[in-house]
Amino acid sequence: MASDAFTNTNFTTLPTHDVNWVVNQGTYYIFSNAAYGNDAGSNIAGYTGQSPSVDQSSEIVVGAITGFVYTGVGVHIATDGSANCYFLRCDDGTDGLVGGSTVSGTSNNDKASSSESLAVSDTLRLEVTVSGSTATLTAFINDVEITSGGFSTAWTDTDHTSGDYGVTHFSNSSASRATSWEGLDLGGGGGGTILPLMMSYT
Repeated sequence: MASDAFTNTNFTTLPTHDVNWVVNQGTYYIFSNAAYGNDAGSNIAGYTGQSPSVDQSSEIVVGAITGFVYTGVGVHIATDGSANCYFLRCDDGTDGLVGGSTVSGTSNNDKASSSESLAVSDTLRLEVTVSGSTATLTAFINDVEITSGGFSTAWTDTDHTSGDYGVTHFSNSSASRATSWEGLDLGGGGGGTILPLMMSYT
């Protein structure tokens, strides 16, 4: 697991805040102890301090949100620094939730739902699992799977099959930003059911 509370002085760049962050596209800053992208288009930052399996998740807690300024998460962010990843971003509901793939810096919206929105303190999570060369992606808001709009059908893709987890943002405004982030490795290792400890007294 990896996490970041983005606690730092205003306008500290994300890589200065923590060298494990690598910005693949755009620029990333901290403002009011929350992270946001500062380029007008797509902003992508991957966390390189871990080496997650191909099955992974990325989640933010929303620190601020407004219309047409999309804060979000990324998975399978390219480890070579190129602008490639899967993303999930949302605004306050003015436009809604979008998910898609960025390839060589060009973002393609594969899924959208105008009925979804984010508010301060909400969580936004994207999970990805891989079978063969196909990635299956699942979107969550506040731990509830999103099935509205375009998300009502399965979201599968073959653009990216590995990489880091991290954050994404669309816009150059800090009006939407992430107050904390967490990346999880879903690849297993161990697992199973934890049974309660049975005590016996004689």
